Amino acid sequence: MAQLREIANASPLITAVRGRGFLIGLECNQVVAPLIEACRAAGLLLLSAGATVIRLLPPITASYRELNEALALLTVVFEQSPPLIK
Repeated sequence: MAQLREIANASPLITAVRGRGFLIGLECNQVVAPLIEACRAAGLLLLSAGATVIRLLPPITASYRELNEALALLTVVFEQSPPLIK
């Protein structure tokens, strides 16, 4: 969770990180479909939980290496995604 909060603090797109255990939600200030598609293109599969929340639910068998790779991909996507104009 600490690494996700660091990503959130660095991104103007994320307004909250919430969850428990491996079920985590990143609440965003815009529709997340383009972000999820960018993650998918980078090799990271995510789901939405409504229009503005990205749901993270890694398998319990995920290794630290796999989790760190996922966080790195997520960081890159959020760094490269400008906020949408409302």
